[in-house]
Amino acid sequence: MSLDTFANLKIEIIDWSHRNDVDQKIDGFISLVEKDMFKTTRLHEALQVRGQETTSTASVSTKFFALPDQYFAFRSIRLDMDTYSGRLTFKPSDGLFRRTGTGRPSYFTVGSQIEFDITPDQAYTVEVNYFKKPEPLSNTNTTNAVLTEHPDIYLNGALYYLFTYADDEAQANKYLQRYAEAINGANQADDEGRYGPAPYARIEGSTP
Repeated sequence: MSLDTFANLKIEIIDWSHRNDVDQKIDGFISLVEKDMFKTTRLHEALQVRGQETTSTASVSTKFFALPDQYFAFRSIRLDMDTYSGRLTFKPSDGLFRRTGTGRPSYFTVGSQIEFDITPDQAYTVEVNYFKKPEPLSNTNTTNAVLTEHPDIYLNGALYYLFTYADDEAQANKYLQRYAEAINGANQADDEGRYGPAPYARIEGSTP
């Protein structure tokens, strides 16, 4: 069966687990995967692939403004004007030099909101390129970009949570490893598609 919809994913999770006593828990396991896949842990990176990228624009005249819908992580923030178009430089919150008065922002930081280094001297069109969390799977939202492109993330992650719930440490560890490999592999494949493979380094005297 294809892992192409929420319903089919749940059937596959049950089939792979060889259990028939967890049907009512599957939705919860999937929800846990959706929260975990966007965290960086000791085993896996946060999932960041091109299918999640989107751009939001807004007219901003204040020093603080809200994060875009379903925001996860930024790629770039740019000010666009008729006579100026420039990418702002990110600074961590404790490294942002906050200027008084008004002016054209040059730097920004991200917390619960996006913050400029200075209050804008006019309304600027702000373009935010960012990673957006996909809509969670449900009976009404039956698929999303992650399930379409990387169904093994959902399958292995849900099986990890299922066997953790069942107190089967050996099986849980097996699927945790597969889940982490699926996320890291998706990120690596995306990087190679975006930037090309890492250059080959040949050590002098080694056999080709």
